[in-house]
Amino acid sequence: MIIAIDGAAATGKSTVCRSLAGNLGYPYFNAGLLYRAVTLWTLNSGAEVGQLDPHLVSEACSSLSVEFVALATRIIIHGEDVTSRLGDPEVVAGVPRTSANTAVRSSLMEVQREVARRCLAASGGVVVDGRDATTLVWPEAEVRVLLVSGTNFGKNGEEVSTRNSLDSTHTDFFTDRPGISTIRTTPESLDDVVRKILLMVSAHSAL
Repeated sequence: MIIAIDGAAATGKSTVCRSLAGNLGYPYFNAGLLYRAVTLWTLNSGAEVGQLDPHLVSEACSSLSVEFVALATRIIIHGEDVTSRLGDPEVVAGVPRTSANTAVRSSLMEVQREVARRCLAASGGVVVDGRDATTLVWPEAEVRVLLVSGTNFGKNGEEVSTRNSLDSTHTDFFTDRPGISTIRTTPESLDDVVRKILLMVSAHSAL
């Protein structure tokens, strides 16, 4: 079973996904880390962030692999676990430009689907969050949820607004789609959000 979670920045996606993964015993695939990984690869290679040509996109994506430790996502580049570096300020700042590159998005879509297939084969399910998770990457997911919020979860409100504005120019998860459940979140409601999604999972499992 694929449980796909989508939403704007600062809606509590990672907190919800970690809790769901723990409850279900499924890996939590934080697919958004792949965009950070490509950004890190670009910075390390000396190329200009967001300006990779198709050949370099292929080289970047082929250098990446995904592993799971205690159900959590670990990103490997050329055999080195770089997960701890993906929160570096220069990496985070470059992600909007990386994700605006259509060749990167197309290539990473296939990477994400392959990782999910591995998880399904090994664990029977996966909790995923990432750009376009519910619309373009896994439209066939058994459970698809869009998290929306007017609360910034402790992050700088201007930064979050800027990230969401940039995302809206090259992603369509903001658009209502049939089969996607929309849930409004606040920091205080995340336990309730998890319970609602677990009920969706149970209902689908009972079919």
